Amino acid sequence: MSEQPVFWSLVKHDMKRRRNIKKNRNRMSRKWVFVYVCFALLIILGFTSYGAVSGHIRYDGTWYFTCGLPFMIFGMVIHRINVEWQNETVGWWLSLPYSRGTLIRAKFVASLITSIKTCLIIYLLIILFGLYTMALNGQFAGPVMWSFIREGLTWGIFMIASSPIIVSFGVFTGTLSHTNLKPALPMVWVLIWVIGILTGMTGTNFSYFYNKIGLPLKEIILGAILISWLVAYILIKASAYLLDQKLAL
Repeated sequence: MSEQPVFWSLVKHDMKRRRNIKKNRNRMSRKWVFVYVCFALLIILGFTSYGAVSGHIRYDGTWYFTCGLPFMIFGMVIHRINVEWQNETVGWWLSLPYSRGTLIRAKFVASLITSIKTCLIIYLLIILFGLYTMALNGQFAGPVMWSFIREGLTWGIFMIASSPIIVSFGVFTGTLSHTNLKPALPMVWVLIWVIGILTGMTGTNFSYFYNKIGLPLKEIILGAILISWLVAYILIKASAYLLDQKLAL
């Protein structure tokens, strides 16, 4: 069997939604989860409607919700690594007849695809939320609506272009936590929080930073893609090395 079909089989396996088997025994059924989600959405819709009509909630503040996306993605990726240890399948995973680099790259690609899909869904929901708020505020006009969507999409494209670095940091951190170098984890967390804060500051003031740099948006996006993939390559290589040479037994 050639390497490429094998790799994508690993990616497909890693993209499956897997939970901690031990904790999952006490989880409520999917039906009740759906009921609670609908209940929460109704409450949010009610508060949003009241806040928008009374002028306390404005459409131009909805993009601030995206500042938490890097942290959410980061946590999802770490879980994808940790679930092998939580479900006690790490022995089976590491015994597969593939290199540690292949296993780590499969985790990275699966996490990257899932993260981009999650970002797209959340951005769509925020656009709908913003348009709904805009309509209640009486500002549902073509130019205003397009300006709102364009502002969010500009930041969203930059966010997706930079997602490899977020995902690779999650893979590296999740791997590091199961190696002999685990004592270095707090320093990694501090670095990640600093990067997260800077990302949030950039997101909330993206127009300011964009105008300050003075480069065309296309060049900024290309620069973000190149830097992100370069850092991701280094971190994935480092993760494979940790898994191969420094794994705590």
